[in-house]
Amino acid sequence: MKTVVACPLEGPTLESVKNWLKHRPMEDGPIDFVHIIQRSVYGADFMQVVESPTPEQFQVFREAFSENIRAQLFPSIPADIRSASQVHILLANDEAEEMIHYLKENKAKLLVVGTRGIKGFAGMFTSSFATKMMKEAPCDLLVLRP
Repeated sequence: MKTVVACPLEGPTLESVKNWLKHRPMEDGPIDFVHIIQRSVYGADFMQVVESPTPEQFQVFREAFSENIRAQLFPSIPADIRSASQVHILLANDEAEEMIHYLKENKAKLLVVGTRGIKGFAGMFTSSFATKMMKEAPCDLLVLRP
């Protein structure tokens, strides 16, 4: 079974993922940890187009984020599964669209996402990746609450 974790880098969602990993059945196989960095393209002075992060910054982010995910989450995985698991850091204009594309391309069977658990009035005005995945993911979805 191909399992993909939409990987947070900090906060209570990261703790939820760690806890889930400790109780996940080993026979479910390796995991792809995917973190998506938001790309911004905007017009600057004198009709110049600026992309953020730059390709150089993205390479630095990719290495740093990959190391962070390995340090934070890989100790929670049994050694035989750890060696077959992978970390992917992607750059996208739309995180949800990129994740859908990744899931289809890699024939994922399960997507694990975390939620920050924002409720009430504040929750009405936040863009929720988990909510988008509930509507559009081409595979089973497990939502972890903090």
